[in-house]
Amino acid sequence: MRLSALGACCAIWLAFPCWLLAGGLTGPAALNMEGGARAAAMGGAFTAVADDVSALYWNPAGLGQISEPRFLGEHLEWVGGIRREWAGFVQPVQKIASVAAAASILTGGDAPHTTRSLGGYEEIGSFQYSSRHAQFAAASRRMGDVRVGGSLEIFQQGLDFSLSETAGSSDFSEARSDGYAVHLGGIWHPPVLGLKVGGTVRGLGSDTLFYDDSIPLPRQLRLGAAYERQIESAPPEEIPIELAAAPARVSKVEFLTVAADVSFERGASARLHAGAEYVFQNGFAIRAGYRTGAPLTGGFGFAGRSYEIDYAFTPAAELGSAHRISFTLLFR
Repeated sequence: MRLSALGACCAIWLAFPCWLLAGGLTGPAALNMEGGARAAAMGGAFTAVADDVSALYWNPAGLGQISEPRFLGEHLEWVGGIRREWAGFVQPVQKIASVAAAASILTGGDAPHTTRSLGGYEEIGSFQYSSRHAQFAAASRRMGDVRVGGSLEIFQQGLDFSLSETAGSSDFSEARSDGYAVHLGGIWHPPVLGLKVGGTVRGLGSDTLFYDDSIPLPRQLRLGAAYERQIESAPPEEIPIELAAAPARVSKVEFLTVAADVSFERGASARLHAGAEYVFQNGFAIRAGYRTGAPLTGGFGFAGRSYEIDYAFTPAAELGSAHRISFTLLFR
């Protein structure tokens, strides 16, 4: 069987497990909190692009596209005082694969802790949600027309309560819950220059226990396509090969990428994601994106010879806005 046909079979296989996405309460939500300012600015249309360290979230198969060691750190300011710090590292292994690891911590803003009293409700303190994650991944290099990858994510979530000095006691105690999730992905390169098709299944694993309640993982299926076009500002014979292939995209070639994803999450309707990115000769990039039922996203970035800086602005309607800043180091 030709590997191109195998790629089509992989896409069908990735689309098959829609039965995994039955409705219901899920957690922890941090498992499906998107990573990477570049991808967020493109509206989350990144399943088929997945060519930076944030592929750890979007599509682990994309890690095989990275040809040099890379480190990415990200700070997220989300709605309701929620913050997340995320760091990931990718290491190519000769010419056969890439391995990666990441760690993150998410904390929520302090929320009032109330109890029923004779006058109604009384505030006796506050509580805070937190979630800690460690992730390990591996991806193959391109095998004919196909790339495959997978990751294991281990997490711990919990609630911490703080009582005021005047409060006597609380009916709640601190809670902790541990678990793991497996994420699988694939990328198919059709016989069209610049076109890629990708798919992922996220959140495979056992249910978690929280206050003795069994809560299923937030499973997700994503399918996407991306098309990248090089826009040459000089005749091809005048472009040095080492510049045209520069990982940081600092060259006499400009790039236009357009992408679209459709995502299916447990307990939610299908969502469309679309985005575009334009990278100029000097490494400056502008990005915009669309998500079903949400305001437009946007952002920009700059790529040097050994670093990249990206920013994304993702409005959440009446809930507020999220700001992301990512910094990438390239070890060449």
